[in-house]
Amino acid sequence: MIKRVSAKMNARAMFLNLSMSVLVPIFFGLTLLPHVVWAQNESADVYDCSIEPNRRVQISTAVEGVLEKVLVGRGDVVKSGQTVALLQSGVEKAAIDLARARATLTAQIDAREARAKFAERKLERVKELVDKKFVSSEEIDDAETEFEVAEKNYQEARESQKLAQLDWVRAKEQYELRVIKSPIDGVVVEAFLSGGEFAQGQPILELVSLHPLHVEVILPVALYGQIQIGQSGVIIPESPIAGEFDAEVAIVDKVVDAASGTFGVRLLLPNEDLTLPAGIECQVQFQ
Repeated sequence: MIKRVSAKMNARAMFLNLSMSVLVPIFFGLTLLPHVVWAQNESADVYDCSIEPNRRVQISTAVEGVLEKVLVGRGDVVKSGQTVALLQSGVEKAAIDLARARATLTAQIDAREARAKFAERKLERVKELVDKKFVSSEEIDDAETEFEVAEKNYQEARESQKLAQLDWVRAKEQYELRVIKSPIDGVVVEAFLSGGEFAQGQPILELVSLHPLHVEVILPVALYGQIQIGQSGVIIPESPIAGEFDAEVAIVDKVVDAASGTFGVRLLLPNEDLTLPAGIECQVQFQ
């Protein structure tokens, strides 16, 4: 009888040990499960953002004048240095032609150079005659003076040509002020004036640069220090733009907005083929 009771107790103990060995891991697994799920959600947080141009430029003219023509229109892609508009410039073109003619004429210089060389040879001959007592001191003075005057006249002609060349450069610069060029690679978003209108300091065109795009994000201050320059993020534009795009953190604001408890972050989003538009909302997930 005693042996049967002991056997039953041993069996029950074995059952309890087996149950605990199964239930304890399950219990601890269930206890840790919420923490695992929370950590996954924490790493997968997404934040609202907006995609903006990296630069917006309104082009005007440095001088007043009537527009001859505007060479680009809304939606056109332009390159840095490309001519986008012209002011009427007939007077300036004529000034360039006149200055070029003055700067390239050499007849006066050639004549004065020849005169200076002749005076130099004459002075040498007179000096030879002085040694032989064939000429007076007055004649040598006259020859020296004639040579000096000829040299000065030749120098004056060369200086006049240099001034004419500088005047030619100035004329070209004045003409260039009437040729309006794009300062950036970008897209025309607005044309304010057209050919025949008078430009007087107001903008003629508005351009935006779309490569790279700026992605602006406002984050809670709790994340300050966790977002670093050079960190990557995945940008998900709003519908109907499909896809995910890699961007890189370029700016992390050093000042936190105390009222809202937030700070700003800017990412750079490559857009070399200009497929992504600016001015749309998006979401960002930091890696």
